[in-house]
Amino acid sequence: MRIYVACLASYNNGILHGRWIDATTDVEVMAKEIESMLKDSPIANAEEWAIHDSEGLGDVSENTSLEEIARRVEIAEAAARYDLPVPVLLEAMEDIGDEESNAESFVLVHYRGRYEDLAEFAEELYSECYDLEKIPDSLRGHIDWYGVARDMVYGGDIREIRHDGFSYVFWNY
Repeated sequence: MRIYVACLASYNNGILHGRWIDATTDVEVMAKEIESMLKDSPIANAEEWAIHDSEGLGDVSENTSLEEIARRVEIAEAAARYDLPVPVLLEAMEDIGDEESNAESFVLVHYRGRYEDLAEFAEELYSECYDLEKIPDSLRGHIDWYGVARDMVYGGDIREIRHDGFSYVFWNY
């Protein structure tokens, strides 16, 4: 995971000057790398920089803070450990409070799994809670698992994030 930081004074003068920086280092190390890149700028007294590219951190804007980059690294590392796409975990964590800002803890508490669709999730959940084999075949086929899952979404119990044709399910509690 890394970011490409460009010198804006150079960029505004038609010169490409920047550096790829390892985003897995801490904020202070990244800041020193940026300072060093600006000192090496072909434009004297260069002070401003922007992120022009990134790898492994999802969508990063040019004015994303180094603190946010460090947070995204933590999220990307947790996503890799739990085989989650980075954009899915970023979206799942976008509205959480500081008390749950640790990505590892968030995944352990909230992540339910990856499913073909929400109906598959609902049927699996209910089969864990109840013996569905006791329901006669003539009735079991009438259970609307999409409806059950939809009610869980509308009721605020779960959150579904669709990505690459799969449903990633997170508990909302």
